[in-house]
Amino acid sequence: MISLSALMFASAAPAFAETTPGAPTAAPETVTTVVDDAAPAAAQDAAPAEAAAPASPFTISANATLVSDYRFRGFSQTGENGAIQGTINLNHESGFYIGTFGSSVGFAGHTEVDLYGGYTKTIGGITLDGGLLYYLYPKKGNADTDFFEPYINVSGTVGPVTAKVGANFAWGGQAALGDNSAVYLHGDLTAAIPKTPFGLAAHIGYAKSDAFPGGIDGDVIDYSIGATATYKSLTFGVTYVNTDETNSTFGGLFTGGYKNAIGADGAVVFSLTAAMPAAGSDTSAPSSIKITGGATLVSDYRFRGFTQNNENAAIQGTINLTHDSGFYVGTWASSVGFAGNTEVDLYGGYSKTINGITLDGGLLYYLYPKHGNADTDYFEPYVNVSGTLGPVTAKVGANYAWGGQAALGDYSSIYFHGDLTAAIPKTPFSLTGHLGYAKSDSFLGGVTGDVVDYSVGATATWKALTFGVSYVNTNETNVLNAKELLGADGAVIFSIGASF
Repeated sequence: MISLSALMFASAAPAFAETTPGAPTAAPETVTTVVDDAAPAAAQDAAPAEAAAPASPFTISANATLVSDYRFRGFSQTGENGAIQGTINLNHESGFYIGTFGSSVGFAGHTEVDLYGGYTKTIGGITLDGGLLYYLYPKKGNADTDFFEPYINVSGTVGPVTAKVGANFAWGGQAALGDNSAVYLHGDLTAAIPKTPFGLAAHIGYAKSDAFPGGIDGDVIDYSIGATATYKSLTFGVTYVNTDETNSTFGGLFTGGYKNAIGADGAVVFSLTAAMPAAGSDTSAPSSIKITGGATLVSDYRFRGFTQNNENAAIQGTINLTHDSGFYVGTWASSVGFAGNTEVDLYGGYSKTINGITLDGGLLYYLYPKHGNADTDYFEPYVNVSGTLGPVTAKVGANYAWGGQAALGDYSSIYFHGDLTAAIPKTPFSLTGHLGYAKSDSFLGGVTGDVVDYSVGATATWKALTFGVSYVNTNETNVLNAKELLGADGAVIFSIGASF
């Protein structure tokens, strides 16, 4: 049986969970850049529509989700804090597929990346789906947290009800499991309520293992029941999740009980998802409100040149609602290596184009959902001016955060930035450049109170996917090795994102 100390670490069990990778969820908006330099570009969405092309055997789906707690088979992966999650799937008409699911987590490198591939086929109304799943936790160091898990699912639909049963098996001998294998059996029911935007969902699962997937006793049941409501490509969800894990105090070692201490207790979990609509599925009348979203995986999240996740990989997502009047609201989120391991930026503003020049201004709130009272949140108004000439778009802007906010103390902060993007005509490639200057005696100004960050990069697009590579650096002082310790040194950053 695994030790208590190991279980404390592993209660954040890995996570593509019982969601079937082969049934792609959907996809979000604007591809998130690796340098979060200023205000979210809610008004910069939608690329021009492409000319009609021959039908492709490939389809891409993706989604971005904010959840109040990431539960994997009933166990919290985030210390009962919020999480940002994203999915990108590439499906072939033959039935073969590959994809990735990512989420912020509260252990290892603070980001989970599940890679999977498989095959699905429907015969007589029954869908068979099988494949191989790899739980990956990109990180510095050699903590053994990764493992493989084959899976098989069988599902079918009768009227508005869909039922699915499945099994996952992870063999022993993998570093994360030791000599112990793990099996997980699960069943799911979903029901759409006819002529309404509402749905119901229920789940039950059973894990058997002497490694962490089996809980402290070697087997554990998890269950949930929930409801959803949809609006266009948005889905709002509320779910009650629980397990039958023991709540023993183990002689007073766990005040309040073991189950509560590791986040396997009952909880109500809220979620907001933006998904890529299936081709031809949007038959609604034109609306004054447009929804865009995106999911991106980056090798390092740099904010104004400084790593936010200890130079580990990050999952990022965006959800925007834009009104045709020019007003917009939205959120951008990323896994990070501090506070509650998730950053959620909330923003709203107004954008208007006059004679080819776009003016954009609003208010940004940096939120780090977490247990405890660490003062990490603050407001930051912003203004941007942009314009396009031929294939080149230029943008300049300024952000200002006033002093007296808890995260900044008595110090205000100002950030100026400029960006250039240039599409290479008749190719899927673009070039990017960025320059920023921060002035503040708070952490936003670096060690010396002012710092310059810069980057150059290139992107390539294919359908809804964008692949990127950027070189990012700052002029932060390296006295006492500060630049490297803060993760403000030069780095090459890779990204893949899906947008709609």
